[in-house]
Amino acid sequence: MKDLFFDLKDYDFSIYDASVTEYTKNHHKYAVNGKTDGTIVVNKKVLSQNGCDIPKTYEDLLKPEYKGLITMPSPKSSGTGYAFYNGLVSSMGEEAALKYFEALDKNMKEYTTSGSAPIKAVNKGEVAIGVGLLWQCVDYANKNSDLEVVFLNNEASYNLFTMGIISGKETNEAVKNVFDYLYKELNKVQCEKYNPDKIYVNQGSAGISNYPEGFSEIVMKGVFDFNYKQNLLDKWTWS
Repeated sequence: MKDLFFDLKDYDFSIYDASVTEYTKNHHKYAVNGKTDGTIVVNKKVLSQNGCDIPKTYEDLLKPEYKGLITMPSPKSSGTGYAFYNGLVSSMGEEAALKYFEALDKNMKEYTTSGSAPIKAVNKGEVAIGVGLLWQCVDYANKNSDLEVVFLNNEASYNLFTMGIISGKETNEAVKNVFDYLYKELNKVQCEKYNPDKIYVNQGSAGISNYPEGFSEIVMKGVFDFNYKQNLLDKWTWS
């Protein structure tokens, strides 16, 4: 059967950071065009009103004082939620992570269908803690002094985004020109300005004010493995 994607072996993949090439070294059927780290954002005012400290670890979120104060996107409808779920599976192991989410469920106020909904709820003061994309959390925190971005265990999960050329379309000059423009020019600019989590060796500094550094990225499992993802989603029973 003919491969769906054209092999991009003639494109220069040395432009990518090692954390990205780890997932594309087996073949060049797709090129990475973005990474989104995930984290939590907290509303310090709401935490204070409920007599709670800012959580620092995953275990902190299991404390009874956070009951009803946490929201996250459902992994079944949101890539942001799935990244958080898979991040803990990758760092804790599957059995321990499933037990963790079973315990965390007792403190959850809501599982949202939208990946950005938890951040908006934290911003409005409807909850104290929300799981979200790092760049969105930073953007909201820059506009609202009650908010603070927190890396639990000083680490972050992430999603990768890719692009490719459908086999047979590589001979279409218009298709190749658009892909080349995205690959060689536009994507580098948009990553630095709008989605600054590192994918390029020589990627410039983030164009978003107060964008954090010094946290660790979880070594994510099964990033491009559909069967792995489906297996995890089949075991998610909380939303």
